[in-house]
Amino acid sequence: MKKHITIICLLFVAICMYAGNKENKVIKVDIYYYHEGGYALTYSHAIYKRNNNVFEFHLEDWRETNNVMDSPIAFYGYFVDKFVSEMPKMVKDTCDAYKISKNDIDNYRNFLHEDLYFSIEDIDKNKYQSIQDQTLLDLTCNEISEALYYKDFLFYSLALSKPLKQYIVLTFNDGNTVELRPHLNFSGIPWMVKKKDEIYFLDYNFFYNFIKEIGWEKHFPYLNDRDSMVFKVVSYLISKQE
Repeated sequence: MKKHITIICLLFVAICMYAGNKENKVIKVDIYYYHEGGYALTYSHAIYKRNNNVFEFHLEDWRETNNVMDSPIAFYGYFVDKFVSEMPKMVKDTCDAYKISKNDIDNYRNFLHEDLYFSIEDIDKNKYQSIQDQTLLDLTCNEISEALYYKDFLFYSLALSKPLKQYIVLTFNDGNTVELRPHLNFSGIPWMVKKKDEIYFLDYNFFYNFIKEIGWEKHFPYLNDRDSMVFKVVSYLISKQE
């Protein structure tokens, strides 16, 4: 009897170990990103492959993929597994992130005075300052969304909202992939998650915390600040007046 019990226990352990080995986990992380190289942005691709509990940088294509020299050489698989397991709980409505705050407006007005983007463009700053704070604070989600998707020549000529090909692809051991990319080119906006049969949006802070955990916050993502977002909205409001 004891012999049979021992055999059954060993079989149970073997089955559990097999099931654990068959667990569907991320085995590869591809990060497509931009970084400054001279006078232009350089497009790069970092590849990490799982080695037990660590994701290691795939060194064979270092030169071919133009990676920055200080990109992380490895990061713990724990952070990836935790991120994937918590993703379903961190789905976010984009409307919450669109709402313009008083702090956003203050930063926008400072942004206008800094004259970083406008030296080669003849814009009437007084006109951009004329939009009242309350007007911006009272905008609905739909109104802000319409403004952010509006393609005005000035804003695009300043390269503030041109979409960048920057995203992450998680590859699982069953062959399926999950793609994470910016929904709009502004910080604070939820990220788009694209799976085989669905698309949803993920809380920006949750996503960015993951980026910090794997050591990539210095180079990814390359996004405009929210003062630029307010500028885009104001541009739209001015165009509607003209």
